[in-house]
Amino acid sequence: MSCVYNATGPQQSLAEFFEAIQNGVQDFHSLKGDDQFVPEVDIFDTPEAFIVHVSLPGAIREDIGVEFDADTNEIQISGVVHRNADEELLKKLVIKGRGVGVFKRKFRLGTQKRPASVDADHITAKLENGILSVLAPKHEKEASEKRRVEIQ
Repeated sequence: MSCVYNATGPQQSLAEFFEAIQNGVQDFHSLKGDDQFVPEVDIFDTPEAFIVHVSLPGAIREDIGVEFDADTNEIQISGVVHRNADEELLKKLVIKGRGVGVFKRKFRLGTQKRPASVDADHITAKLENGILSVLAPKHEKEASEKRRVEIQ
């Protein structure tokens, strides 16, 4: 398991980590220095499309939203992931190792020098086995045609 911990130095963060384990830490996410849920994301840039994979174990489709802003070439993924347990069971929770909560992630597709040309009308998304997959197809490059430019 790879984690990043906020601390003044690597020795201190490692010491805090092992001390927390010895003391029976109940929330590994609190060791990161924040309580905000930030799902892990992979973004692929293929010749045909951008593909975004978001890790959302336990999420349900109705609680997730995907939006694309064509003006900024930004894709936003937001929603909430709940812990699947009733109140009685939650009282018995001893280790919080899974991220849950409200989240919002925003990504620019392409770069400022080379902005993406995304076909916004054909963006698709599906949630399967805890992974949200967003497919943002690129516009086909138009064939450049030669034309004579009149000089005035």
